[in-house]
Amino acid sequence: MDGKDKIIEKILSDAENYRAEVVQKADEDYNVFVGSAASQAEKLLKEQETLFETEESEALKRKKVVAVLDGKKMYLSKKTQAVNDVFSNTLKRLNNLDKSAYKSLIARLIEKNAVKGATIVLSTNAPLDVSDVLGLDVVKSLDLKVRKDGNFSGGLIIESDISDVNLSFEAITQGLKERYESYVAEKLFD
Repeated sequence: MDGKDKIIEKILSDAENYRAEVVQKADEDYNVFVGSAASQAEKLLKEQETLFETEESEALKRKKVVAVLDGKKMYLSKKTQAVNDVFSNTLKRLNNLDKSAYKSLIARLIEKNAVKGATIVLSTNAPLDVSDVLGLDVVKSLDLKVRKDGNFSGGLIIESDISDVNLSFEAITQGLKERYESYVAEKLFD
């Protein structure tokens, strides 16, 4: 081989070595890039799984909170209904008093609330007649008038020049409810 051929062979040999180094470097870079991409993909997948588990856990917590609140609302509704039933039953019992008990209660209501010359309005449903009430001593002593045309379930209304006093059983029961509702609830549910 002459000098020229040796130079060409050296150039070709160097080129081949350079090509081999470039390919080896490219393979190494590729492996690093693929490894890094795989690592990042795996990291991202784990982050997404963790995020999904957290969101799923949060969704379950929210559902539990909603379920607890719904349960409490139902319980409160039932408690409220039970308390309302107590006062509703009180009203029914007042409206179903026998004539003697009804007359005694009416006499006490008149005695405590009526003023001289007032008018007693009885319920049209009252088991008493006007004459029964006119016969009461308190009615006679206060010179009260009596009529039976009230549009309420029971009890009475006292009308006077000063003011009217609603002593219908509905009004009495409502007043008791406003005053004792929390006490009744406490006794029912403690």
